[in-house]
Amino acid sequence: MGRDKELGPSQDYGRIEYAYHLMARDAGIDTRQAGWMDDPRCESNWTALIVYRSVGGAPGAQSSIVMEATVDLTVATTGAVSGAAAGRAVVTASVPPPCTVTFDPAVAPVRVGGRLQGDTFDLLVSWDALTTTGTSRCQLPFGEVVTPVPIPWPAFTGIPVRVVARGGEQGTDPGGSVTVTLLNRR
Repeated sequence: MGRDKELGPSQDYGRIEYAYHLMARDAGIDTRQAGWMDDPRCESNWTALIVYRSVGGAPGAQSSIVMEATVDLTVATTGAVSGAAAGRAVVTASVPPPCTVTFDPAVAPVRVGGRLQGDTFDLLVSWDALTTTGTSRCQLPFGEVVTPVPIPWPAFTGIPVRVVARGGEQGTDPGGSVTVTLLNRR
């Protein structure tokens, strides 16, 4: 890296990189501010895995729910992010013997909104309420008792999740219940 009569002296970059920077600047692209997107004026599409985990229940019995959705995210030319999908929920429960509980899978819509600025996705994740039906089976001295168990799970809206794409491509909300993993850019 030395002096070139057309490009001048180089810095911490090669002459070719500098030439590309000059061409991009002349085309109206600020390569220092573009961040993760190739060109902030272009729409881009991503695929993200959204996972919600919650644990609750009464003393002596514990239940948990895991909801997963693969969401196609669209990043508009303004940096606005949007996406929606149907999320699959799996509920588990542990109860004291002599009973067991099993649940049918359920589905609820998930929505993602927010902004992409540079390399950072500032997302808001929302999931609709759902009710899943379980079956309680208790082996009692006089025989088995089978009871349907409807479990309502409340909706959550606007859970903030920050994903720094160059910092691992995964982010979790401050409460630790929602994780967003960027799977790929399309």
